[in-house]
Amino acid sequence: MSKEILKIIPIKDIVESPWQGRIIPQGGDDNDPAIEEIHDLSDNIKKNGLMQPIIVREAGNQYEIVDGHRRVMATKMAGFGNIKAIIKNYDEQQAQMFSIIGNLHRKNLNPIELALSFQKVLNNRLFTNNKELSRAIGKDETFVGDVLNTLKMDKRIINDITMTNSIKDVRLLRLIRKIEDVDENQTSPKQWDLYKKVISEKLSRKQVQEIDLHRTLQGKKPNKAKPWQIKAGKTFIGLKFNTGKINSEKQQKILKLLEEKMQELIKEI
Repeated sequence: MSKEILKIIPIKDIVESPWQGRIIPQGGDDNDPAIEEIHDLSDNIKKNGLMQPIIVREAGNQYEIVDGHRRVMATKMAGFGNIKAIIKNYDEQQAQMFSIIGNLHRKNLNPIELALSFQKVLNNRLFTNNKELSRAIGKDETFVGDVLNTLKMDKRIINDITMTNSIKDVRLLRLIRKIEDVDENQTSPKQWDLYKKVISEKLSRKQVQEIDLHRTLQGKKPNKAKPWQIKAGKTFIGLKFNTGKINSEKQQKILKLLEEKMQELIKEI
């Protein structure tokens, strides 16, 4: 177990961690939800003090934040020069792992921030691939892939999620991303239009899956007739699709969508 010390330390001696996942606002609009959150936290610290100490590790004559970047900003904003901290003797690998696990448990962390956190540790070779990372954090490899792939979406979607935390469901974001690949400028009109539709109409994952499936099968808006039939026997359930004439590429895409959906269904049974 890592040795730890509870201590009051000067904020001027604190440096940020390169592994933290949060996108920390610097100045900017006071109407930014992230800045408003820090203002609220600062007001609470003024009234009640800091309820939860930050976690740091020694970095020469300074202290590197392991957990608590926004608490440091809020404490500084409140006008305090010192802050309560737990000093742990984490090495580089332990600090990175703590940052990742901490990010997974933060309800208000958006998928882009989590993706950046994952990408940093992969770039640093703490884990050689997604499978190693997924095992270390106790998550499915598909989840890790979905999180990382949010960084490949239309840049307008990335910016909006960063600002508003509009969608947290990475599987829903995967469906939006698969509508169309981004171009060389990292934009996709279909992704952006579908994203806005999901936000404005509050579409569920199932509704977006139906949109994607009908576009794949017909290349146009769905009609009322269902293009599938389901038959059930004592020992089987049969599914038949009437796709019409389609090329092998579209056929493989349909098979992949069905396989993913079956995997999700089996997990829920």
